[in-house]
Amino acid sequence: MRHEKSCGFILIRDQQALLLKHQNGQHWDFCKGHVEKGESELETALREVKEELGGMVEPIAGFRESIAYSPQKDVHKIVVFFLGRYYGNIDVQAKEISEAIWVDFDQVEETLTFRENKELWTRALEFMHQYQIK
Repeated sequence: MRHEKSCGFILIRDQQALLLKHQNGQHWDFCKGHVEKGESELETALREVKEELGGMVEPIAGFRESIAYSPQKDVHKIVVFFLGRYYGNIDVQAKEISEAIWVDFDQVEETLTFRENKELWTRALEFMHQYQIK
C-alpha cells in the first residue's frame, strides 16, 4: 500500500469558511496539497494557500487535526489541517480548482462533499466555540 500525506487550511473570515471546488470530481473541499521534500506540515499548508489562492493566512494556534482515507485502491492518504484567517483577494491560480466561494458557517457542512471533511468541520467549529474564535 502506498502512503501519501497532504496538508492544508480551513480558511475563515467574518463567520464564513472558504471552500474550493475541484475540477476532477467536482467536489467541495478545503485548501490543501502534497508535502514537498523538506517541508514541515505548516510550511506545506501556507505554500498551498499562496499557490492556489494568492492570499495570505494567519494561522490560529492550537488547531491541528487530520483525516485519513483511501482515494484509490492501495493508497492510504493522511491530510493534516490547520485553522487560519485568510487575508487578501481570492485569485484562483491552480488549474485543478474551478471555483472558490465563501460559505456561512452554518452552511459549510452541507456544502462539503465528503464525510471526513464534514467531521473535520465539526471539530473546527467546536474549537472555535471553545476559544471564542470568530
